[in-house]
Amino acid sequence: MIAALLPILGYGGHTLNITSAVTRFYQQDHGLYSAMKDATEVISLYMATELGERRIAVNAIAPDAITSDFGGGQVHNNAEINQSLLEITPLERVGKPDDQGNGRPTSMTLSYQKQKKAR
Repeated sequence: MIAALLPILGYGGHTLNITSAVTRFYQQDHGLYSAMKDATEVISLYMATELGERRIAVNAIAPDAITSDFGGGQVHNNAEINQSLLEITPLERVGKPDDQGNGRPTSMTLSYQKQKKAR
C-alpha cells in the first residue's frame, strides 16, 4: 500500500507502521504473527533509509500487550499470562485500548534516527 501511495506522499511526509512487542519474546502459537511483525520492523528500516532523502519520516511503533480479544483474550482472561507480561512491560501494567489512541506508542518507537544508528 505504501508503494502505491509514494507518488502522492509529498516531500517531508510521514508514515507510521504498527508492529508488536511479541517480536521480542516467545509466545506460544504466535510464530507467524511474530514473523510478520518482525518483517514490518525490517521494512520500516529500509523505508526510512530509502525515503530519508525525500525527508519522509518512517516510524514503527510496538505497543506493549493490550487487553483485547486478540489471541482469544488471553491477556485479560489469563492471570498467569497477565503477570508474565507485567514483568517485562515498562509501564508495569498491561495496556488498555485507549493507550494506543492517536498513534502514541506505549513502549517503543523505532525512529529514523535510531534506525540510522543501527546500521
